[in-house]
Amino acid sequence: MKETEDRRDQPDLAEALFYLTREVHALHQAISHGNNNAILSRIDQLERTIMASQAEIVADLKESLAAQKKTATEIVALQAGQDALTAKIVELEALVAAGGTIGPELVEVTADIKAQSKTNDELIPDVVVPPV
Repeated sequence: MKETEDRRDQPDLAEALFYLTREVHALHQAISHGNNNAILSRIDQLERTIMASQAEIVADLKESLAAQKKTATEIVALQAGQDALTAKIVELEALVAAGGTIGPELVEVTADIKAQSKTNDELIPDVVVPPV
């Protein structure tokens, strides 16, 4: 039942199935009436429809691939920014640890940057290394 409901939620698939069902019915009618030219014409029409559908699927897949590549590039840039932020935190913490006169503003901004870095890190999923 779930699979049928999923198909209903996909109007393009439902439309394609309706069209193919209609064509199969027309082929059945032509066969039962012995009309070979009509059968060959219907088969040719079905072949063109199937090839057009494949071209649409290829175009959709290429669009999805481009979106995935864009997302991967954005993730890499985000991770590089996070790495730079983490390095700056280490540098600021070293300055604080070195002593000397430390103003409250430096302590506050260091804490704020550290909190934001943690938030950013939680937004970026950890890379799961597949088992070898």
